[in-house]
Amino acid sequence: MQLEARQNQQAERYEEEEAREYRTREFANAPRCGFCGGELEAGDAFCVECGGPVAGKACPQCGTVSHRSFCPRCNAPLDALARQAIEEAQSDPRYVRACQLAKELAEIEDTIATMDEEAVTETSQGHAAAELDEQDRQRAMRYQQLFAAMKIPVAEKAEEQRQEAAPKAARKKDAPIQFSFGTCDVKRAVEMYKEKVRELNATLSSMIPDPAEPVELQRNYLSARKMPVYTTKVVRSRQGWVCNFCGCTHSQPSECTRPELGGKWIYGESTIVTKHYE
Repeated sequence: MQLEARQNQQAERYEEEEAREYRTREFANAPRCGFCGGELEAGDAFCVECGGPVAGKACPQCGTVSHRSFCPRCNAPLDALARQAIEEAQSDPRYVRACQLAKELAEIEDTIATMDEEAVTETSQGHAAAELDEQDRQRAMRYQQLFAAMKIPVAEKAEEQRQEAAPKAARKKDAPIQFSFGTCDVKRAVEMYKEKVRELNATLSSMIPDPAEPVELQRNYLSARKMPVYTTKVVRSRQGWVCNFCGCTHSQPSECTRPELGGKWIYGESTIVTKHYE
């Protein structure tokens, strides 16, 4: 009797394990909702769990058709699950700290990069401005009066031009730099940058989704905690060429009567900011 009871127990245990393996295999092969991970049946147009469309949803920002709660291209939230994940992330002190660290790192990078930039000045023909004789000086004065009457832009006086063209004194490496989070010199700023990078990496590594959640919700957890990265690019373009003969602004040196006297290019700057997630 005992042997028979033991055999029956083993048979029941085997049947339970086989049934559990079958259910696991069937769930893995069954179609699932890409938004919440709910099981779908043949012919379903929407998920019965979250209402997500089986055909996918177009992102309102970039137009990409997505089968997940966050747009795979621009990371925009597409449904209530994504918005809920964002609310949870914004209340997570680790994510808040990570965003603050990323902002401070970008500030240090921009400040040091600005310090290292040198003013670029360009002179036409590679010649210094030559002295004008009396005849050329009188002709230049007549041109200036004519241009003033015609409301053509004329450059400032030569002395003011030389002052503007003079390179600005570079900031000393030991001079204090004012950041939003404190004041320090360049050496200390570099040290702080390395420290903040290490803290940021540790903070990001600590934000791990619950492994018991469906993989779709785990993906939402990580997508809501992606770090926004802003890239700033300054583009310089030529606006005109100011001659040394009469101070008139030309589109190119060949338009001037005496281009051999030299001049300088005037540049304009425009800033382009792009955003992506990492």
